[in-house]
Amino acid sequence: MTTTTNPQTAEEALAELITSYHELNGNHIDELEQPPSPLLFMQYVARNRPFVVRKAAVNWPAVSLWSPDYLTAVMGDSTVKVAVTPEGNADSTVWNPVDGKITFAKPLEVSQGPTPPEILASFPQADVDAFLDRRKV
Repeated sequence: MTTTTNPQTAEEALAELITSYHELNGNHIDELEQPPSPLLFMQYVARNRPFVVRKAAVNWPAVSLWSPDYLTAVMGDSTVKVAVTPEGNADSTVWNPVDGKITFAKPLEVSQGPTPPEILASFPQADVDAFLDRRKV
């Protein structure tokens, strides 16, 4: 007895592959307490898996040194390039609601002249507070 299967379209095959991948790998992101060893880092890279190193920069001088006043003093009237994207996702893939396709969106880089406190003032206060709170950790 011969069994026949329905041939899949490329889109169906890709959807099945993505579903299988997520079933096997999940969407968990590992949180590490310290930077990984070179071997562990390469294992993450080889598997194309993300990870987060919590408090990795806590001892960096910039954490305690950089403040709006410090950056204003250092940067002065320097021009700063800012990547502008609609949802703050920089150079990632985005879904286009017009044609339903996922495309790679390169951010629009614009030159900004304001001093750092003015730049911080352009963000929602909750985001600024969260950023400043993380600096204290």
